[in-house]
Amino acid sequence: ISMLSYSGDYVVTGGYDRVVKVYRISDFIYLRALLLHNGHITSLSLIESEYCLSGCSAGIVCLWDYKSGLVLQEIDCKREENKTEQKDRYEEDSTRGIVKVCCNKEHIIALLRDSSVHVWDKETGHLSNIIEMGG
Repeated sequence: ISMLSYSGDYVVTGGYDRVVKVYRISDFIYLRALLLHNGHITSLSLIESEYCLSGCSAGIVCLWDYKSGLVLQEIDCKREENKTEQKDRYEEDSTRGIVKVCCNKEHIIALLRDSSVHVWDKETGHLSNIIEMGG
């Protein structure tokens, strides 16, 4: 386990096994595994006691209903950028891996390893903007 987030009665964990695991604290029960990532989990956040936002080293961002286990959005940072030079979706990426994910009511936001910030519409999953932070 390298990542942990909690909200209310729930805890989610993630790590190098590429699995997000959901637990209920009140009765110490493991509830389910959220399986979709192809790289190790690098960011986790529980939102509004009903959603889990996760990111991985392969550049995948997922928005989950963690109580049911359903994925609501799956976003591949590599797929949206350079369709002609697309990297293998299952390959970890030293530049496109996710560092941190967060969201509000309208947007999902991710900081990538190359220091760019990607912003997507939370409802549709469409890319709204890429901000190159540069350095």
